[in-house]
Amino acid sequence: MTTQARSAFGMALQLGNDVPLAPLTISTGTNATPIVITTSTPHGIAVASHGTITGIVGLTAANGTWIVERVDATHLKLRGSVGNAAYTSGGTLTLDSTYTTVAEVRNIQDAGFMIELVDVSSHDAVSGFGVSIPIIKRGKAMRIDINLVPAAPTHDKLTGLLYVAFGGVSKPWLLITPGTPHAICAFRGWVSEHSTNMPIGPLQSIVTIAIDGQMTWSPS
Repeated sequence: MTTQARSAFGMALQLGNDVPLAPLTISTGTNATPIVITTSTPHGIAVASHGTITGIVGLTAANGTWIVERVDATHLKLRGSVGNAAYTSGGTLTLDSTYTTVAEVRNIQDAGFMIELVDVSSHDAVSGFGVSIPIIKRGKAMRIDINLVPAAPTHDKLTGLLYVAFGGVSKPWLLITPGTPHAICAFRGWVSEHSTNMPIGPLQSIVTIAIDGQMTWSPS
């Protein structure tokens, strides 16, 4: 699904299928910042994923929910982690989804809360100051301009981005930037708006994702 926009900007929007994978056994971990864990078998992550670690003894700071980034076939960096002791034993990693790149991102706007204000003041004729109060507070949302490939399975109406848009289904998402290190954002949400331009040149769409809960942003 390579496009000019992907090669020029390189930011990938990935959609999770919400089906947890079989737990991966952890054989060791580094007492470092960040923590790097070793899996007993290849983890299968191409760039990054999201999951939960339980059962580690000693290096207990590794237990929890993390954005995990590939180091090599059996090593993963826990983004934002800080080691607290030597690894002793145990541990499993359960990835929450299989993530698939569903869009090449052209631009991101309005990532955050939106509030509408109304003026309720009696203006001071001298200072000119007024008072406003919020009347509508909308939840977190992110507007993303993407290249759309309708024929691609990742954009179809059965399992892909359009399915999520038409069905209002809440799913996990990852935004991954190019470069080293990758900046990664993990969040959960649903597509609240989806519009596509006239087919002149590359087919482009504007997607608004309403964000359900916390956004986890990891610049490194």
